[in-house]
Amino acid sequence: MEDGHVFDLGCRKVEVIHTPGHTAGEVVFLDPYSRILFSGDACNINLGIRATSINTALAGLLKVKARQQEFDRNFNSHIGYGSSTINKSMPVEVLDECLYIMRGIINGTAQVQNRPSPFRPDSPPITFVKYGSTLISFDPNRVIDPGESPAE
Repeated sequence: MEDGHVFDLGCRKVEVIHTPGHTAGEVVFLDPYSRILFSGDACNINLGIRATSINTALAGLLKVKARQQEFDRNFNSHIGYGSSTINKSMPVEVLDECLYIMRGIINGTAQVQNRPSPFRPDSPPITFVKYGSTLISFDPNRVIDPGESPAE
């Protein structure tokens, strides 16, 4: 799927927006008819940026921000947290919180924290920033990759 590709589903069209970050090929789907953004792991309250730099992830979410007037709800497409079967929209502020955190990481003003990895005792610690209802974990060695131009 490529950025800008539109799936014509008959009574509605859904557009692909490339938003690398959690994975290099991450995309979100925008359904302007229903005014829903299906963000997967690109824009949610517990965002892990591991496949790209923070700068690259910021560039992708800035594309989503530019389209924000086209959606009212953001579903991350998971079944729910802690085995809950209730699938709720992300808080309305999550996109702005993600952008705020990423900008703070890039410009050095974010309050970066570390904690032990929840995955394995011998794994390196998790580096993260929390702001509002949103937490972003990231690789501190991949804030801006060599050769990248700043996203803003």
